[in-house]
Amino acid sequence: MVVYLLIGCVAFLGAIIQTTMGFGGAVLLINVMPFFFPVTKSVALVQGSVIIINIVFTIIYFKKIRWDVLWPALIPGIGLGVVFSIISISIKAEMMIILLGLLFIVLSIYYLIVVNHINIIPSKINGFLMGAFSGFTNAFFGLAGPPVALYLVPSINDKIEYFASSQVFFLLSSIACISVRLLSGIYEASDVPIILYLMIMFILGSLIGINLLRKIEGFLLKKIIYIFIGLNGIYLIAKQFLF
Repeated sequence: MVVYLLIGCVAFLGAIIQTTMGFGGAVLLINVMPFFFPVTKSVALVQGSVIIINIVFTIIYFKKIRWDVLWPALIPGIGLGVVFSIISISIKAEMMIILLGLLFIVLSIYYLIVVNHINIIPSKINGFLMGAFSGFTNAFFGLAGPPVALYLVPSINDKIEYFASSQVFFLLSSIACISVRLLSGIYEASDVPIILYLMIMFILGSLIGINLLRKIEGFLLKKIIYIFIGLNGIYLIAKQFLF
């Protein structure tokens, strides 16, 4: 019960972050899930539950999707996402934990120090590269957001169009990765209640998030979250070598 309460609260908070950044729900939840589930299972549960946000917002903002900007990133995001998902299934759990820890550290540094100093020039080549990188991070860690955001933000001026385009990218790339995991047998019947529960918390967080953020300093909240993510990355790596 305590585990369900904790991961539910994290999913709720992750949905709040996602309503303001276009992504972030999976980033926050995958940071906590490995404490209670194997890494491969954690990725599957996160990917299977956070997709509900992408479905809802894709439906709501479907007419705002910029397919002309999206397709250079979407094709490699889906194709390589499938390939990397197949590869990730055979990687040892210890290596996955180390890779996850390194990703957390990189994400923390990126969002705290680097993000405001990087500007990816909008082009089909850069869209392909960021889409490919997103396919990799989504397949291994259930995190499609950060790489593709680097491409979409400077490519789309309208915030709603950016948000709509990012959500459909996450939706389609996640469907591809989830399909591989379904066929490989990673998902089990016992996972359904957890996924449905997390979906509910994601939906609640999305609905309530905007109102809550009016009372919270969003920049400070995000800074605290990414410091926590970086420290947890250090912990995961240290744990593999010291304990």
